[in-house]
This record gives sequence, structure tokens and C-alpha cells, in this order.
Amino acid sequence: MLKFIGSVAASNFKRLGSPFKVSWAVTYRCNLRCKMCNIWDKKDHPPEVNADEIGALFSRPHHVHWLGITGGEPFLRTDLIDIVDAALTPSKTLNALHFATNGSYTDRVENLVHTLKKRHKKLKIVFTVSIDGPEALHNHIRGIDGTWGRALATFKMLKKIPNVKPQFGFTLSHNNLDKFERTFLALGDVYPALTFDDMTVNVFQRSNFYYENHAMPELDPARLTREIQKILAMDKDRLSLNNFLRRKYLKLYLQFLKTRKSPVKCQSFASTCFLDPYGNLFPCAVYNRKLLNIKETVLSLNEIWQLKEALRIHNECARNKCPSCWSPCDAYSAMGGSIIPTVFK
Repeated sequence: MLKFIGSVAASNFKRLGSPFKVSWAVTYRCNLRCKMCNIWDKKDHPPEVNADEIGALFSRPHHVHWLGITGGEPFLRTDLIDIVDAALTPSKTLNALHFATNGSYTDRVENLVHTLKKRHKKLKIVFTVSIDGPEALHNHIRGIDGTWGRALATFKMLKKIPNVKPQFGFTLSHNNLDKFERTFLALGDVYPALTFDDMTVNVFQRSNFYYENHAMPELDPARLTREIQKILAMDKDRLSLNNFLRRKYLKLYLQFLKTRKSPVKCQSFASTCFLDPYGNLFPCAVYNRKLLNIKETVLSLNEIWQLKEALRIHNECARNKCPSCWSPCDAYSAMGGSIIPTVFK
């Protein structure tokens, strides 16, 4: 943990020699049909990165502390335990995992957590379970009946496991832009111990290669501003790391709405990157700027980070010469790399 904190602190002053966070979409396959995302409708599915390939990458020199696992729905991969374990086992620094899931596969989630905790005693595990509204609205947005109940079951199960932090992830989109308060109250009805520390709040993002939803219109800035201000006014919870980051993310989103540029310096290809299911390495999930494919190189992440093209892409992101997002996948890392501006903005 101290080394991770040290890497975050160092990212405030220099471009790191290796990413401290890798976001990895382990699959684009999904069992749901969400209205704000077209991942489920992707037509081509080349061979996904397997355990040997990810193990080879993480056995080479790197300083990754934090691995974010997302999809599609990651728990559709029947070898998920194997591929995550293949990354963890050879790593001297990797000790934190974050899983983003729709919560449909409670038994698979439980099995993975218990298995990984036995193999990696010091591992820190965080889950974000997607919830987009009260039950009927959530099921409508997700396109499949019963998804609310399964997501709740997964969250409640994870709450019973020591040293695992589950959260509900609410994404503001065209379909639920004024429904956060109703959603929070509905969750409180079925889980009375609910606090804001159990919540993350994100904003709908567009990407022409990840979500493939770039044809969808942007959210109305005035309505989005009002809803963010309403959520911030509701939030009277105690100070915690999650509460601090969520509040700052939303406050800075208000600034992003005015400028359409990242409110703090982007950390893509400085301390973070995005790996797609097929091994392609991108700066993030929004900027369609492939650097290389990990299946086709023997370079370590440390060496990849020193490539001239990696530095060139980072400079583009740092200077907002990119799609300029404020995506939560990268915003939290950006805030960590700009601590003083984040605290005082």
C-alpha cells in the first residue's frame, strides 16, 4: 500500500516509468442489452487474451499496483479466476483489484472472491455493481427482467465477506437523469444500512471503439448540472476516501461541462492505460489510439512506457488533443496525479 501511495504521489511531479493502474476489459461479451451502451451488439470477437498471455506480460518488469477488471460482463469468462490469478501470481507490486459487474452471476462472483483471497492473502478487492434506477427502471434500462434482484443479491453477498468493498455504481444517462434520489431511497428500502459510502456516481460516456455508442446524443448540460448539484446537496455522509473521490469527480464534472476539457491533467499513458479483450493497448477507453498489441511484443510494461509513441500519445492527452473526456475510469487516476488542484478546485 505504501508503494502504491508513493506512485500516486510521484505522478503529481513526473510521468511514471510504468503504469500504476491498468484497466482491462477482459471481454466485450455481455448478457444484458443496456440502452446507453452498445458493447453487447459488437459483431466481431477475435480470440481474447488468455492466462498465458496476460501472465507473460505481468511476469516482465512493471510497477502496476491496481488492476481494474471490466467488460462487457467480466463474469461471462469461465476462466476469469485463471486469467486474474495469472496476472497476480508473478507480480511483486499488484495487490488491488477492482471489478465492474452487472451482478448477474452471484455464485461466480462469490467463488472468485474466496478463491483469490485464499491464494493472495494481502489482496484488496473492490466491486462496483451497476444499478441504474429503482427496480422497474433498472430492468428497463438493462433490457432484461430480473437484473435488479440479481444485482442486489450480489451486493448483499459481498457485504458479508471481510475485507471486500462492494459499491453500487449509478450511471447518469438519458434514461435516468433525474432518478438518483428515487434510486437511493429504493436501495435503502431493501438494504437499510445503505449510506453514500456504498455509492459511486458516474456520467454516461461515449466511445467509438469501446462502448460503440458515439452516435448517441450527449446529455443535456443544464439538466445534468441540476442533477449533479442535487446529488451533491443530498450527500451529507461522513468523510471517506470513496465519498471524497465521488464528490470531487462530480464537482469537477461541472467544470468539464463548461470547458469540455479535462479539469485536471490527464494521466493516460502517464500512470494509466486501457487493455482491450484482444490485447490492444490504448491510453483509455475513449481515445481510439492503439499503441500496440501485447500478444505481438516481448516488451515489458516498463519498456512499453518508454516508447516514443507512448510519450507522444500521453502528450496529446495531457494537452487535451484527444476526445477530452471526464470518464470515471480515468478521472480518479487524474485526480490522484493532481492532488493539490483536485483538493482546491
